[in-house]
Amino acid sequence: KFVAGTMDVDAAGAAMQMTARTVKPEQAKNLYDTLDGLKMLGKAFLGSSKRADQQIYGKLIENAKLGLRGNTVTLDLLIPQADIDVMIAAVH
Repeated sequence: KFVAGTMDVDAAGAAMQMTARTVKPEQAKNLYDTLDGLKMLGKAFLGSSKRADQQIYGKLIENAKLGLRGNTVTLDLLIPQADIDVMIAAVH
């Protein structure tokens, strides 16, 4: 039905919140299950990496909080400034 989100950035890091609302609760459950499965795969592939940037991505995936209530799925993620610094350094 819709997806909305916010992002707030300050000296400590960034906070991201996303909300998806479906027409039916079972659709939200399917979306939640898919995101949770992708989260597990991401942790498995990136969490054991030796590369610093991939370790950060694995940690971000692990720290992502999923929620399900009725026909609404939420995702909350806090990204510390130190992790943002590592990600930016990896792009340069």
